[in-house]
Amino acid sequence: MELTVVGCSGSAPSPESQSPGYLLSSGDSRIVIELGNGTLGPLQEWIDPFDINALFPTHLHPDHCADFAPLVVHLRYRPNQPYDPKQHRLPVYAPPEAPSRLAAQYAPNAGQVAGTDLSDVFARHRAVRNFRRECLWSP
Repeated sequence: MELTVVGCSGSAPSPESQSPGYLLSSGDSRIVIELGNGTLGPLQEWIDPFDINALFPTHLHPDHCADFAPLVVHLRYRPNQPYDPKQHRLPVYAPPEAPSRLAAQYAPNAGQVAGTDLSDVFARHRAVRNFRRECLWSP
């Protein structure tokens, strides 16, 4: 098992580090814990975002989940996708209010928040035993 620190800066990225982001790798498994400000770019030095097996934001402050919106754009619109993200949605384990909070982060304006649906790229997945989070989007 290997833990890669992608970023560990505080509430905002610094010139030396991004906000929190960690890649946990073991065998063929790749789990991203936190996806804070500025982490998606450097994360790609270690892994293609299409190879992430699960995302675990511990909470929904921007320094722990701000790069969800860029990840949605990447999964939806990247040229030459290795697979259709709608057919292989990414499991996300997060606090129960995450779908609405992340939709608000992605929507271009307040009027479009209610119609913003991220379930095409993020999937519901059973919570692992003793992990105190609920998985979110419906299958």
